[in-house]
Amino acid sequence: MTMAAVLPTDDAERIESAVQRATAALEAGELVVLPTETVYGIAAMVTNDRAMEALERYKNRPAQPFSLHVGDPGAVGVFADLADPVLARLAKKLLPGPVTLVADVPASTREECRDHFGLEPHQLERLYHQGTIGIRCPQDRIAQRVLSGVSGPVVASSANLRGESPPRDGAEAARAAGEAASVVVDGGATRYARPSTVVRVHAASTDSPRWSVQREGVYEARMIQKVLPWTLLVVCSGNTCRSPMAAVIARHLLDREHASAVGEIGHRVLSAGTSAEPGVSAPPEAVAVASERGGDLTTHRSRPFSAEMAHEADLILCMTDRHRADVVASAPAAESKTRCLDPAGDIPDPVGSGRDAYERCAEQIEAGLRKRLAEALEKG
Repeated sequence: MTMAAVLPTDDAERIESAVQRATAALEAGELVVLPTETVYGIAAMVTNDRAMEALERYKNRPAQPFSLHVGDPGAVGVFADLADPVLARLAKKLLPGPVTLVADVPASTREECRDHFGLEPHQLERLYHQGTIGIRCPQDRIAQRVLSGVSGPVVASSANLRGESPPRDGAEAARAAGEAASVVVDGGATRYARPSTVVRVHAASTDSPRWSVQREGVYEARMIQKVLPWTLLVVCSGNTCRSPMAAVIARHLLDREHASAVGEIGHRVLSAGTSAEPGVSAPPEAVAVASERGGDLTTHRSRPFSAEMAHEADLILCMTDRHRADVVASAPAAESKTRCLDPAGDIPDPVGSGRDAYERCAEQIEAGLRKRLAEALEKG
């Protein structure tokens, strides 16, 4: 058997050539080795029986399923039921990324996929093993382009023989699968050099937990748990008055008025300050106002805003336009989800103005939260 063509991707012209050749090879029923952010994978088109049989022989696993690989997270809904809020949430927060989502798929969705791609029964079973599917959307841009450029579903596995270590750069991949594949796309060293984390999502109708980590890889289980809840971040200056009170009020509103919207995924409310000194307590007036609204700020300690918080949040609400500008300057990718809490104007700092000022501040915060949460949750 001839060795695979190793395609370098060290400039734009070579990337374009590699993408075209890899896409054509997949369409022709050949095996192709692709880079991902975890390890190199060996891929085949589900619609080509010859390719699938070659992949099964190479991996020596004819009865075990392979993960579907897609080039864009938007393709997940073609193959799985995104009406499931837990699956939809995990797909939104984790893909593209070093995660494989394994989900139960209802018969109606499987049938729609079968009709869409013209799959034969045995091809459908390869894609949906016992009614489930594993979906991976790699972060690697070259792999994304190849996977998005083919006409049908592509499955893949790590590009190593059973018992050997997964390849972590193009040279290792060529040595491992060079006789099985026709093309090896050399994208250099992988970013993580660890396998993807496998997350199992069970249907709500089963007695199993809604999700569990079957294999820890790049991400640990606690990281998955962290991204699942719908997350609100409220921001002020020092994180002692306005944003802590807003967090208390927001939790109350989410529990009482928006429980159906957050549903099974739950919610999390964070607060921070753009110029906060860490560890400062809330003043007595803020503690008292929060207590009247069912919250406890006696143990609250201030913390500075960070870009990581912005990344975790689904919605960021700022007390003033200046706070919003500071957030966007620190985390430009968060601009589209960052708002001023009160659309009518800034919420003034009540520090030093007495208890009545704190009450007025809390009332303005609550009015703004009612509007912003309704926009974000009830109106989609």
